[in-house]
Amino acid sequence: MVVINFKEYQFLFANIICHSQAIQQLRLFMHRHHNSELIDFCVACFNLVNESKYQLLPNVRKVYDIYVRRTSAMQVNVSAEDVRRIDELMVQFEAIHEDHRTGEIARSIFYPGLVSILHNIETNTFPRFVRSDQWLKWVKTNCRSLRELEQLAVHRSQLHQLFITCNDEERTIMTGKDIAILNNLQRDGIDWHLFHSNKHKGKYVDSFMVFQSRLNALDDECTRKYGKTKAFKCIWQFNCPSIVIFKLMYSKEHYAHIFSIAPEHNEPRLIHVDDSQNINVNAQNVKFNSFTSSLDVNYGIPFMKTREMHMCGATLHNPETGTIYDVLKPIPASFNCVPDTTSPETQTQKTRKVPMRFYLFQVFQDLGENKCQLITVYITNRGGKIDGNSRISKWLNRATILRGIVRSAQSKEEALDWYYESGRPELTDMLGKFQLMHLNKSIAISLPSQITTTLSDIDKRKSHVV
Repeated sequence: MVVINFKEYQFLFANIICHSQAIQQLRLFMHRHHNSELIDFCVACFNLVNESKYQLLPNVRKVYDIYVRRTSAMQVNVSAEDVRRIDELMVQFEAIHEDHRTGEIARSIFYPGLVSILHNIETNTFPRFVRSDQWLKWVKTNCRSLRELEQLAVHRSQLHQLFITCNDEERTIMTGKDIAILNNLQRDGIDWHLFHSNKHKGKYVDSFMVFQSRLNALDDECTRKYGKTKAFKCIWQFNCPSIVIFKLMYSKEHYAHIFSIAPEHNEPRLIHVDDSQNINVNAQNVKFNSFTSSLDVNYGIPFMKTREMHMCGATLHNPETGTIYDVLKPIPASFNCVPDTTSPETQTQKTRKVPMRFYLFQVFQDLGENKCQLITVYITNRGGKIDGNSRISKWLNRATILRGIVRSAQSKEEALDWYYESGRPELTDMLGKFQLMHLNKSIAISLPSQITTTLSDIDKRKSHVV
């Protein structure tokens, strides 16, 4: 008999969605958390593909009446724009002759709502589900062989990770590689350990989960140069549109409040990509308009020196999907676009700061009407000669991250409350990010959606099962 170490395997969202018994376990889990209508809606949409063309129209209307119609008791939370688009697609489908209707066309009617709901389940519910006692007990009972287990999971050694290279580090321009890294890190397909989950119960901040990973995001050459890094991920849910929380976080009115750990910064310098350059949105070398700046981090720990970070960043907003990509990465202080704050002329030995490697990958995603999600991945080496594997370092990493996130939740709640109570005033651009969103608008619309990748994974898995 083969002894299976379940901790060595990572469960995959697409595999569980396509497994008839596993998806029932997910539904039971969501039913206990009062949101099983989300997975029921997804299953109903997928089942349309296998319906007879003569039964498609009544079944499409049934799905619409149960899950989309505003008066339905089981209505799923999708935006008004998504409902409008679904209504248009319904009219188009009804106009198609019965002989030309297909299950794929029927499912595509609900695509505007389906993609955001799948994203919500994969990033918010799924990580808690696969770590629950209910699921682990079911797996140990029903997966008695590797063949059965591999229908749901993959060995951690087979997980795909895009590593940060020296070439990625030593350029002041953001490219499609940085967005690809963000999309890879935000999913649960990396070795993420959930160490804190909190239902905030605020008016605007709904919940957050904090993950830690043993992942060293740097490749071997980059690690030898800068040392190993630690990765943390936080998944937030807010009761507001994604553009609101993004602009508040980086507004002059609330930046120093929300990012109180790093209030000092040098004026950012925008790097504009000439429109005449050949930009290929399907390749990793696609270029985004970027900025450079320097930030100082003070952890508030006695006798601990201030950390300094020399950054390059880019922001992309796709208004069609309500997705905002925001990326920061380090660049060498020796670049002319970054002030050399380490030189003897600008600092004395007493006030010298410690260089710190820091990466911030963020994606803001609308999930429904006044509902959005923010996934933030922090990767850092903390700076200085801190042994990342020591107990003190591990405790410091977790304690600092958790304290900062709890404080950030309170700050975001206060900022959102101020914003809506003040009548939604115009916000002042703090770091040039609003301007970057405008400059990168056409590129962002052309970028492939990570949610589309999730649907593609599910379709491939269903074909494999069949």
